Amino acid sequence: MLYPQRDSKALGFQLTIVDQYWYNFDGYWTTNLPYTKAAENESWYEEWIQGYTEVDTELNNPSAVVAGINYFIDYRIDSEKSPSNPRFESEIEWCDKSYISCNWDVTGVFYKTVTVQ
Repeated sequence: MLYPQRDSKALGFQLTIVDQYWYNFDGYWTTNLPYTKAAENESWYEEWIQGYTEVDTELNNPSAVVAGINYFIDYRIDSEKSPSNPRFESEIEWCDKSYISCNWDVTGVFYKTVTVQ
């Protein structure tokens, strides 16, 4: 069966770190997704305006995702200082091919409490 709408859509996979001034993506990542664009940070200016760090991986051909396979993305994050309660969120986004118009679902949220001394 053909799905013509897939030709006009793209998928994005994103990790958001709300306490942006303490954590950042260190460039190491691995995945079994059939990705189109490797993981990368937004620009520092965009992150400053948004108020959070964002690491994106993109897939321009959603039909490459096969049912019944467990996919993963592993991003490595480092810490610059000691935040008290950062929030990490993972999202999946479905967008137009230009990634300008997107909708998303949060797929996971976790907090890492750190004692600041």
